[in-house]
Amino acid sequence: MRTCLNDNRGDFSSYGNLDISVATAQYREKLWVYESVVGFVNATVRLIVKLMTMAACWSMAILIAPLGLIYLYFYHSRSE
Repeated sequence: MRTCLNDNRGDFSSYGNLDISVATAQYREKLWVYESVVGFVNATVRLIVKLMTMAACWSMAILIAPLGLIYLYFYHSRSE
């Protein structure tokens, strides 16, 4: 079965033209599937990163919270 566009005779094969026609007709559907898969993967990665960030902040809250309170105290005491 010939699937290449050029079959070494200098002209285009009919199978190649058919492949291009089918690929063109199915372009929107393929793009939709691709964006759905990529969107799912991106959403999954974002969710994992968000959960890791939340876990890190929760586990270090005893250290981070006093620093944040000290920062807020000095920030607002200077502005008054």
